[in-house]
Amino acid sequence: MTKKDLVKIIKEVVRIEVKKQVTEIFINEEKSSSLK
Repeated sequence: MTKKDLVKIIKEVVRIEVKKQVTEIFINEEKSSSLK
């Protein structure tokens, strides 16, 4: 396992996490805007 591989993996994980967060935020926005 080289450092390059590790960085690649970390970037992938971070990207997946960010996607999840963004999706959750969007879902919450949808809910709150439909309540108004």
